[in-house]
Amino acid sequence: MRRIRRSVADRPETSTGNRLLEALPSGVSAEVTRLADPVELRVPDRIYERDGRITHVYFPLVGVVSFVIPMSDGPSAEAATVGNEGFVGLALHHGIETSGHQVFIQVAGRALRMDAATFTDLVKREPALGDVLNRYCQGFTEQVSQSTACAHLHGVEQRMCRWLLMTQDRVGSSRFSLTQEFLAQMLGVRRATVNGVAGLLQKAGLVMYQRGEMTILSRAAMENATCECYAVVKRRYEALWA
Repeated sequence: MRRIRRSVADRPETSTGNRLLEALPSGVSAEVTRLADPVELRVPDRIYERDGRITHVYFPLVGVVSFVIPMSDGPSAEAATVGNEGFVGLALHHGIETSGHQVFIQVAGRALRMDAATFTDLVKREPALGDVLNRYCQGFTEQVSQSTACAHLHGVEQRMCRWLLMTQDRVGSSRFSLTQEFLAQMLGVRRATVNGVAGLLQKAGLVMYQRGEMTILSRAAMENATCECYAVVKRRYEALWA
């Protein structure tokens, strides 16, 4: 397992990065930025192992972090994803020092990383940070609930469109690297199914998928093809940080 490396770039500005940090009073946001380190998020680096100790928390600026539940017979299923709308390490905020999920980087990017002890101390000193994290917890819970309903009620094509739109929002680009293996894990289907659905979307002119790189060609068409769940979750997060 590779370690996540510090970025050689200058320290990111939170005004152009994580939306949770942007919701904080400017002084608190600046303190988070001062105490955290900028890191690169590289596929397929793991942040936490299931039942492993949470040593750091993360504020993603660009990219997608995936929470999965591994099964004893081998397969695993995605439970949730986090991008620049949120925060990775909610369990620690609630006093739990181990992770209930295996957490890894699904789409490369950047984040601010803070060690667990520093984070815990900062939350105690800055009540505004705890308040914003509690609001985010509600949004994250609603996202997971919506995703559960979506998996039961909507087809693979709609769900793939939803996931791709969410990824575009989180990386700020219509082009990003994504493997069929990750897509299959996210959708809970076989790779052959992913290949078939991606082919249909490509023939319809919505995307171009080649050599592990996905390009959204028509965002408007993608939004028309997805289910209501994308707009519901996006609207809830916008209200959360309004």
